[in-house]
Amino acid sequence: IGLTVSDDGNYVYTVNDADDNFIVIDVSNPAAPVTTGTTGTDADLNFCYSLATKGNYAYAHCAGAVVVVDVSNPAAPTIVEEFVNANISGTYSDIVLNGNYLYASAWQNDRLNII
Repeated sequence: IGLTVSDDGNYVYTVNDADDNFIVIDVSNPAAPVTTGTTGTDADLNFCYSLATKGNYAYAHCAGAVVVVDVSNPAAPTIVEEFVNANISGTYSDIVLNGNYLYASAWQNDRLNII
């Protein structure tokens, strides 16, 4: 399961694959991390192995999709977009943000997707 850190370093984002739950953890006090918010279990976050952040958004690469989560309110992260199509297939091994593009590699079919 992937995880990433917010731009300001105060939050860690991760996914609980067992119940499809995107989780925000406040780590502003490293001695006492606290779960701040979740998307709930109705999200479609299966087999998420890598996450990335930029500004108010976290990006999770999951089986056959890239899911965009608005994290501007850490207490209530919200899924705002899910990119699913024939060109996004396989389980992603990594995602990288660079400028206005997200690069996602899929190990199952040797594919690179640019979103």
